[in-house]
Amino acid sequence: MERGHADALSEILKSTLIRSPAVRGLQNQYGERWTTYHEIVGLSGQPVVVTAAWIYRVEQVGVPVLISCYIEPQGPKKLEAALNAE
Repeated sequence: MERGHADALSEILKSTLIRSPAVRGLQNQYGERWTTYHEIVGLSGQPVVVTAAWIYRVEQVGVPVLISCYIEPQGPKKLEAALNAE
């Protein structure tokens, strides 16, 4: 993936938030953090699980800001665990 794909990936992740399992993280003076697990089709055409870290900032209520994301090596296991926790 090239740096130019970052905006597109961010939009894909945002568009799949509604159906992706989420785990609530820390909440502090900066906002509320969440981890989400997204099953998407990668550039190779293979399905992968992307783990994404988000923050809902105090000054931007209701607007998720992507902090980081990566392809999860234990993707299917973590996705299943997150789904079972809901």
